[in-house]
Amino acid sequence: MKKLLFFCVLIFTQILTFSQSERLLRFSAAPIDNDKKALVRWTMAAGSTCLDVVVERSSDNISYKEIYIYPGICGNEDSAQSYSWIDPNPLRISTSYYRLKLDGIEFSLVSEFNLNSSVGDDGILLFPNPSGGIFNLEFTNPTKEKFDIFLFKSDGTLIFTDNNLSGNSYSGNFSEFPTGIYFLKVALQNEDSRTVKLFIR
Repeated sequence: MKKLLFFCVLIFTQILTFSQSERLLRFSAAPIDNDKKALVRWTMAAGSTCLDVVVERSSDNISYKEIYIYPGICGNEDSAQSYSWIDPNPLRISTSYYRLKLDGIEFSLVSEFNLNSSVGDDGILLFPNPSGGIFNLEFTNPTKEKFDIFLFKSDGTLIFTDNNLSGNSYSGNFSEFPTGIYFLKVALQNEDSRTVKLFIR
């Protein structure tokens, strides 16, 4: 029974993929604005419409997160229609994988967008830096280790910790600290650690 169910799901998935490829002529993600943003573009074939287009993004091409919903009906009965959306914050520490979901059931092919060239050799990126104390930190964590965050003053004094975190990013708000140079350390549980200078102005 389980094999029969699996076989039916497989056939249904293939039918959806074929149907989607008929409706969606093109789908791509490309860098713009000096590689700071991603332009996501798609074209619906003439004679096809859909109620919802959802842009989804992933860092591993496995788990996808909804990041944008195109409002209204897409497509046109008489001619092909093109659409675009700009992702203002593509992943900077790893490849961004994008796909479209149509009508909640069909998926496009996956398009990759990579900003790894902006990441240092140590696999860590802090932006904006300098800042008023509000920042984003992204780093490589391929084995999904838990990690801790430590903030040190320039003389080495530990003034902040945040422990047992997960993922490969961290958003911080240190605006209560005075202007100056600080050291932000990411310590993974596999004993890998990286430190970056944080400039608060």
